[in-house]
Amino acid sequence: MTVNGDNKGEKRSPIISIVKPETVDRAWGHCEQFLGTAVCKAHGELLLEDAHKACLSGDMQLWMAFTAEPQFLGAAVTQLVEYPQFSAMRIVLLGGKRFDEWKAKLDDQISDTARKLGCKRMEAFGRAGFVRSLQGLGYNKMYVAIGKEL
Repeated sequence: MTVNGDNKGEKRSPIISIVKPETVDRAWGHCEQFLGTAVCKAHGELLLEDAHKACLSGDMQLWMAFTAEPQFLGAAVTQLVEYPQFSAMRIVLLGGKRFDEWKAKLDDQISDTARKLGCKRMEAFGRAGFVRSLQGLGYNKMYVAIGKEL
């Protein structure tokens, strides 16, 4: 409760914002530490500079999670995927701290944007821990991805 403009002790909801391509460079420095961790846990499909370039061009979308102070909590990169039968919004990279505090809000905003773009599905590929952390938001394991190097 706020009394006389004093909000000490009040927990504010994290802010989620999509970053416009023309402002990606200004935001990237706050996001790359979180995204770099996600890239390190991947299998070489995407480098951090690839994601940066794709966000600058608008081929991928950069999302930020932060508090009003601001304290940067995390970042995500999404990509619109066009299948022959429908479109999907794919979470390509996701990383941050205190994820439980902002994951639902991030999911709401990305899902809302995806719906407005005509997407019929949200999708993400990730480690088992990533799958577990998103199951409470309605995500279910749809596929198992395996691979080998040639």
